[in-house]
Amino acid sequence: MSDFNTAERSVQISENDRLDVVVNIMNYRQLVQRYARDVIHVMNRVLLNGVNDVIGDDSVVALVEPGQIRLPRLLPAGLGFSETHASIERILTRIAPAKELQGLLSLAALEVHASAAGGVQGVRVLKIPARESQMHMAVAEEVLSAVSNNRLALSRQPIRRVGKASDVLYDECLARLVLLDTNQVMPPGSFIPSIERAGLVSAFDRLVVRSVIGELAANQGMVLGCNISAQSAVEAAWWLPIFEELGRRPDIAERLVIEVTESAPLVPSKGRSFVQRLQALGCKIAIDDFGVHYGMATGMEIKSPDIIKVDGSLLKNARLGARGQGRLIGISDLARELSSIVVIEGVEEPSDFELVDRAGCQWVQGYLLGRPTEPVVPGRAAV
Repeated sequence: MSDFNTAERSVQISENDRLDVVVNIMNYRQLVQRYARDVIHVMNRVLLNGVNDVIGDDSVVALVEPGQIRLPRLLPAGLGFSETHASIERILTRIAPAKELQGLLSLAALEVHASAAGGVQGVRVLKIPARESQMHMAVAEEVLSAVSNNRLALSRQPIRRVGKASDVLYDECLARLVLLDTNQVMPPGSFIPSIERAGLVSAFDRLVVRSVIGELAANQGMVLGCNISAQSAVEAAWWLPIFEELGRRPDIAERLVIEVTESAPLVPSKGRSFVQRLQALGCKIAIDDFGVHYGMATGMEIKSPDIIKVDGSLLKNARLGARGQGRLIGISDLARELSSIVVIEGVEEPSDFELVDRAGCQWVQGYLLGRPTEPVVPGRAAV
């Protein structure tokens, strides 16, 4: 027998007994107010149906209530404190990578207790504060406010042919958000990580694609591209209205380039199906940031991208000497095995053209050939 200390009393339990693990989401009400649908979706579908698979124990059934996840009789009571802590940490670590759960765990302030039978709350064995998470939530809140008030702005930057700058492959649309109170323009790097953590990046990407489609409808001779996260590149029901619109407007689809970014790994079968659907509609697919992070893996997974964009950091390193130049050439050669159109990003100096020529590439993008235009909210003047 051993003592199990609680806030109210000491409960004697046998080492043969098993403890419930209770995860309390301390800021649950705040999450519901801000992300009600997403939280409910995660709590009900992912946790209730998925935790048992993670644990690998058919005798444990996850019980989900508002703000609390209870895993009855999960751990032996005889485990020491450090062993209990390590066991719970392993469970959370294994659950966290689930795509649908990333938003909840990254925004939630969690307290985890090992509890005696009958629901008596026991010792707190793990606490995860939400300091960083609160920062991401604040940014995500700004994004939601800007989006709901039609404050998405687009700026454009051309991709030009080497030696013939008048030849433009397409203009990449760069999404910006304009804050309501200050009219401040937020570049993607300041908010994309937060909305990825909050599980909102797919909704944002669809908004950007719809805005670009609107620009193409209003400008018949224009070819435009835009970025979407690899997290969004799955053939799911939320893309159906866009697929249907592109199916009705092949004149728009053939002038739309979807760039898949490297911020997350592409979901293999779903990502490939998504890309093939867009290509069948007439759209072009570009792999952005090839050569770093997930960009190369995404290109290899898609197998038939129309365009590959070599990350600008490779050109930057090539300026430093032979080693960097060799890597730029090698990555460019690999890119050409996947696509006949290869773009080198980050061209900022006249001497860059010599490096691009050595790499055998015909298309470039960068400040030297055209800075991004002033961001424009569709239907309004430049910000």
